[in-house]
Amino acid sequence: MDYGTIFQQIEEACADMQVPATRHAGEQVLLQFRQTSGNLAACQYILGMIAQVRRVQKIGKIRTLIMVDQKRLR
Repeated sequence: MDYGTIFQQIEEACADMQVPATRHAGEQVLLQFRQTSGNLAACQYILGMIAQVRRVQKIGKIRTLIMVDQKRLR
């Protein structure tokens, strides 16, 4: 089971669910994933990736704030 591919499929399914025309297709992907063996490990991987992305986003925001403060202090 390739967790990276599963993560991408889940991400696309979530995007599909936000569009009325593709909502049903997105739901089907998630329902199929629910029946997949080993989905707990895949979910743990996905949650870990999301946490990692959020940490990177926070670091970016902190850097921006530091740069703004440095410019203001000059």
